[in-house]
Amino acid sequence: MLQKNIFLLFFQWVSEQRVIWIDFVLFSVIFSLLFQSLFSNSLQVLLFGLSLYLICSSFYMVFMLVKFLLKKRRASRHRV
Repeated sequence: MLQKNIFLLFFQWVSEQRVIWIDFVLFSVIFSLLFQSLFSNSLQVLLFGLSLYLICSSFYMVFMLVKFLLKKRRASRHRV
């Protein structure tokens, strides 16, 4: 049961990523306009933005997983 809920949480996270990709593109464009002088080419800006995005989304996924597990634990305590 818990494994099924983790998969559902993962698929919900993946569906939210479509919206976050739009944010990532906007972030990359703004970031490249503001900090273009710090990097030698736009590929470095894109790679830096992508790594920043992946780090943030990983932290978000871990946060949502912990939140889900704590909610599940509280619900099982009240049921007994």
